[in-house]
Amino acid sequence: MIKWLLLEEAVEKDVINEPLWTVLMALLIILCVAPWIFVIFRYGIFRKLRVRFILPNNEELPPQYLKKNAEIILPEPKEYLGYKFCGWYLDSEFEYEYIPMPMPDKNLKLYGKYEKINFEEEELPQK
Repeated sequence: MIKWLLLEEAVEKDVINEPLWTVLMALLIILCVAPWIFVIFRYGIFRKLRVRFILPNNEELPPQYLKKNAEIILPEPKEYLGYKFCGWYLDSEFEYEYIPMPMPDKNLKLYGKYEKINFEEEELPQK
C-alpha cells in the first residue's frame, strides 16, 4: 500500500522518466510475443526441412529444402567410370533402400550406392 501511494505521488510530481517507461513497456511486449514467434518459425508454416544427397567419398549433391509432406524429387546421380548407380539408401551401410515418400517432419540424408561393373570377356563387343 505504501509503495502504491509513493507511485501515485511520483506520477503526480511527474518524477517517472518517460523514456524508461516506454523501454520497459517495449520489453514487456517482446517477452510476451517472442515465444509465439519462436513457435511459428520452429513448427509453423515457415519451417523448411533439408534433404542431403551423399555420394561416395563424402561428395554431396546440392540439398533440397522442402516443407513437410512435400514431394522429394531425386536428383540425377553422378556418373563414375567403371561403376553403376544402384539407388538411394537411408543409411550409410546401404541396408534400408529409400522408397519414394512425402517429406517427413525431420531432416533427411540419402546415400547413393554404387557397384563396380565387372566386364567379362563375353560382354565385350567383338570386332
